[in-house]
Order: sequence, then structure tokens, then C-alpha cells
Amino acid sequence: MYNIIKSLNFTNRRNMVIVITIISMIVMPLLIPTAVLSVPFKDITGGAYLTNLSSELFTVWVIAIMIISCIVASADAGDKTLYYEIMAGHSRSRIFWARIISALAWGVLLCAATFYLPLVYYGLINGWPTEGIKISDIILRCLLSLLPMFRIAAFCIMVSVVLRSAGKGIGFSYLLIEVEVLIIEILHEFYEKLDKAYLSGMYNVMDLLTFDNSRNYVINGVKVDVYDTAVSGKQALMTIAVSLIIGGIYLTAAYLEFTKRDRN
Repeated sequence: MYNIIKSLNFTNRRNMVIVITIISMIVMPLLIPTAVLSVPFKDITGGAYLTNLSSELFTVWVIAIMIISCIVASADAGDKTLYYEIMAGHSRSRIFWARIISALAWGVLLCAATFYLPLVYYGLINGWPTEGIKISDIILRCLLSLLPMFRIAAFCIMVSVVLRSAGKGIGFSYLLIEVEVLIIEILHEFYEKLDKAYLSGMYNVMDLLTFDNSRNYVINGVKVDVYDTAVSGKQALMTIAVSLIIGGIYLTAAYLEFTKRDRN
């Protein structure tokens, strides 16, 4: 399995679509804040980026997760690579899980790293309002967000495996996620008490990165926005349980389709 993962990673590093996607994810946080917040780079703190931009900006990262996960999992679905790997003595299960591990590493861990990297360099360069935002709570929220990102990536992987194409996987994943969002918004219009947070992975991450509960305080003569950043027990439990269960269902469906196709 290690050799398959190593081979996939070698190919992924040279895939121009993946390279362009990664570069875009690194550049966007440097360009968008000045346009949206209308303040120069030197005045954007880590806390300002987090509370004002991260939730809305994640919708762009959903597309990045979609593109990278589908390409890593199914870019070679149309060629003979699979048969060469079987002839080399690799089991069907190892071939599948090698692709899943690589797709999740690239689609979740790499995308999460680029998404949260601005919090680090904005915080190091321009400071972090420690009086108003508790760092330990933010770290917990960032770690929890990896689970709904896993859920999103697992869905995209499943679609690409079922369709046997990275391109079709990206296109249909985008379409299905758009339909999902539309349905959720319609349901919420009729049932305002409906909790949208766990109905999709995207809403789950956005919920973790939304800080509506804040108050103004004067600390050491400076006016500070103090946010309630604590993660509730329900929020943590539901994020973990729903993400793992639904993500597991997606990967199980992908595995069954992958092995069935191979037998045929």
C-alpha cells in the first residue's frame, strides 16, 4: 500500500490542476481581505481574519477540496493503472484504501493547512487580539472542522468513484452540493427552528467558524470586541458523530462500487 501511495503522491505533485488549485488557495487569503475588509494588509490581525472572513471564505475551499479529492482518487480511473497494480500483486482493498488515504491527505489535510495558514501569518505579523478571542477555543474549533471537511471529501470521492472519472466527479459533486444547499435553505425558510449546522459538511464548518455572540468591553483603555468562542458539548459531539457516520457511509459506498467494478 505504501508504494501505491508514494506513486500517487509523485503523480499528484506534478498534476497542474492540483498545483494551480494549491497556489490559488495560498494567494487568495492575501488578496481577498484587503478587498472585503477595505483595510491594508498591515492592519489585518489574525482575529479580524477569523471573525470577519473565514466562515464565508470556506465556500471557496469546498471547491478546492472537491477538485483535489476527485483528482487524487480517480484521475487514473480511465486508464490501465488499476490492472497494472493488480498484476503487481496488490489486493483490491489495498489499491482502494491507498487512493482514499492519499485523497483524504491531499483533500482534507492540505486544504485545511492552507485555509488556516492565514491565521498564523496574520497573527504573527499584525498580532492577535488575545483579550477578545481565546486561542485554545480557536484551536479546538479548527481541529473539529477537519471532520466535516473529511465528510465533504468523502462525498466527492464517492461520486468520482461511482462515475469512474475525476472530471465528472468534480462536476457532479459541485452540482449535488449546490442542490443540497438549495434544499436546506428552502427547508429553513419553512421551518426557521431547523438547525442547519449538521445538515451538510459546509454548514458544519461555517457554524464552527461563525462568532455572532460578542460584546464590547474597554480593557486597559482600549475598546475590544470579546467573543464567546467556547465550543458547546452538543456542537462538538454532533460534529464528531455526524461527520464520522456520514463520511463512513460515503466511503463504504465507494468501496463497494470500486470492488464491484473490479470484479466485473
